[in-house]
Amino acid sequence: MTRTVTVNLLPGTLPAAPPPLRRRRSCPLLPTVTSARLLSLTTLLMTAVAVPVAAGLEIISHRGANNLAPENTLASQRLAYELGTDYVEVDVRITSDLVPVVLHDPTVDRTTNGTGNVITLTLPQVKALDAGSWFSPRFAGERIPTLAESLATAKAYNRKLLMDIKGQYLAPQVVEAILQSGIPLNQIAFLTWWEGMTEGYTSRLPGVKVMVPPQLPITGSQVTPADVTNEVLMDLRRQKVTSLFFGFGYVSKADNDRFHAAGFQVSTIYQSPKLAYAYQDLGIDLFWTDATDIAVSSMNRLDQQWSGWAEAAGLAPDQANSWQDLDGDGMNNLMEYALGANPLTADASTPQVNRANNTLNLSLNLRENWSQFVSVTPQFNNGTGAWTELPGSYLTPVSPTRLDFHAPIAPGKQFFRMKFDFVP
Repeated sequence: MTRTVTVNLLPGTLPAAPPPLRRRRSCPLLPTVTSARLLSLTTLLMTAVAVPVAAGLEIISHRGANNLAPENTLASQRLAYELGTDYVEVDVRITSDLVPVVLHDPTVDRTTNGTGNVITLTLPQVKALDAGSWFSPRFAGERIPTLAESLATAKAYNRKLLMDIKGQYLAPQVVEAILQSGIPLNQIAFLTWWEGMTEGYTSRLPGVKVMVPPQLPITGSQVTPADVTNEVLMDLRRQKVTSLFFGFGYVSKADNDRFHAAGFQVSTIYQSPKLAYAYQDLGIDLFWTDATDIAVSSMNRLDQQWSGWAEAAGLAPDQANSWQDLDGDGMNNLMEYALGANPLTADASTPQVNRANNTLNLSLNLRENWSQFVSVTPQFNNGTGAWTELPGSYLTPVSPTRLDFHAPIAPGKQFFRMKFDFVP
């Protein structure tokens, strides 16, 4: 995810801001340079409008801890809770005798030792199947849970359950299972895929959280968050939707702020589990993962490290986002961290670029252990608006706290910059 705080060290016409990247979290960037004379630092395109959201990011374990236990089983659900997740997501289908069960596919073939469409099987037939051996012999005898069993597990752990409803007409049976379980409504949420499907849940469970992929009810196809218009948001609000689910496309900070301002939570899926903290920094509310152990441990490690630095630097909680430039010196908090600078005091000196033998040279003096938290990647732009990563050979580690950048000045390479990222 690239943010565009672009710093121009040398004159020239800056290209358009680069498009946001999918599947990678990037923070505001240090120098963009051209092959002309040196100028003072100038910060461009800074947008840091804070939108109040619920504190912290919640992790959703997709089908439980499905990398460590068979998906959509009680073993997977329990393990995810024990690893520290906030939500477990389960898929809900119905048997021929109208009992909601937890299963992703329409058939039992992939995840059990049986065959057939679940809607043609009775609950006793479903319960006779082995839902664990396909994953590992250690889970032999694991069964397909009923929704009632999954709800009871969430209630016992005092954690949350997100139900992905795999059918348009399951509301009566699903709602009845919820009411019978006695689970508090603030511990459950729904993901629905069909327009008009929310009414069956919100009418009997007032205030329940409802999540949708907002593009599907409107266009019937996947689109990016930028394509979700304010008119679409108004329609979703009318349907009492509370959260937006994006499985495709990057959620930019501008998109995220717009959705928050309209009263929606925002969730994202299919990202590296190590990026959970970076998405929290961006302001995303819910982070889906297929590797709960990695997401939770990475989140905790980076949160402790970053929070420790922010506290030592004297930053208030609303000043601790990596993208903020508190002192107006053109360097955001992540850059200040990496460069060992004071984020509350404008720096008297900045990294200097020099030109010699048709080469641009830049030295970055970095804080001790900077590479445990931050990565630095050189990029160039030929003026078309697209940034391209340069080979790692352009950066030379001179010492544990210094990187030297050397870039040959060549036709087509008009702009250079350093991209600062959270280390995944």
